[in-house]
Amino acid sequence: MRLIHVLFPLLLCSALPAVRAQESSSTVTLEERVRKLEAAAATPENDVRLEWRDGLRIVNEKHDVALKLSGRIQADAVGYDRVDEDLKTEERVFEDGVDFRRVRLGLAGTVGPSSEFSLEYDFTGGKATPQSVFVGLRGLPLPRRIRAGHMLEPFSMSELMSNNHLHFMEKAGVTAFTPVYNMGVCFDRTLADKRATVSAGVFRDTDEPGRLVSNDGYHTTGRVTALPLLL
Repeated sequence: MRLIHVLFPLLLCSALPAVRAQESSSTVTLEERVRKLEAAAATPENDVRLEWRDGLRIVNEKHDVALKLSGRIQADAVGYDRVDEDLKTEERVFEDGVDFRRVRLGLAGTVGPSSEFSLEYDFTGGKATPQSVFVGLRGLPLPRRIRAGHMLEPFSMSELMSNNHLHFMEKAGVTAFTPVYNMGVCFDRTLADKRATVSAGVFRDTDEPGRLVSNDGYHTTGRVTALPLLL
């Protein structure tokens, strides 16, 4: 009987720390839950936040809306210290000067899980010229994305590359023969775990303000890219 009396207090003492630890853990968990509930209750219904991620973004996760503000100012300047007289002609004048190459302001965004839009204008020369002005749908079954409006045709890597990342002052000379911004409908999607892309569209030739300048009908443009296989 003495052995039983001795073992019982020992077992009771060894169980107390575990019970206290469990109670402490439950208390911490309960406090965290209360804190989260209070934070959720204090959050307004229209929770809008600003963040910088590849540009200034306005995000409202509750209503699944995300907007991105964009803009760029690119200016060219030239100055001559001395020019050989043999190079001067009536058509070729070497004078110092400065000019805006691009002055753009844009707003793009997504609304809901599948809708997107873009409004981008260039104000060079004191006039508003549409650039990427379109609406689109994402997450479709066959063409993963489809866009309709004024956009770059899917042709030429040099033309599709943003002028924010040019290696030289201008793009390659071959872009003079490639289509740029036109009105149309375009779809694209990725294949093979994003190792390949397919883009195609139907377009009409338009001038800088986006007006129709040709009565020759429609034309199609397509582009396919793929990464090499690493064996």
